[in-house]
Amino acid sequence: MVGVSQRLRLLGQSLDIAFLTAATHGGADAVSQKTGIVPVIISTIEDKTQYIQSLSGGTIVVVGTEGAATKLLTAADVLVFAPLDALDLFLCPKCLTATLHA
Repeated sequence: MVGVSQRLRLLGQSLDIAFLTAATHGGADAVSQKTGIVPVIISTIEDKTQYIQSLSGGTIVVVGTEGAATKLLTAADVLVFAPLDALDLFLCPKCLTATLHA
């Protein structure tokens, strides 16, 4: 199977993907170049929560534990700890459906 960048490019063909980051470590531009996804720079947990809650009609996935505050977790439909696990759920719609039914 392909890596994170390739999975994101593949998923971006059929899904709207939001990449929320505070860009604390300065890697947002590199991620954007590799994936084709323009990052949304958000610095506070309140702004992240507001952005997530403004999304409608979609599934929200929180990946990893960094930045996964309680406010975000309560807004999320799915929590996974590894990026590849999250992407694989979306590449396998039946797996995601099963997860959401749990």
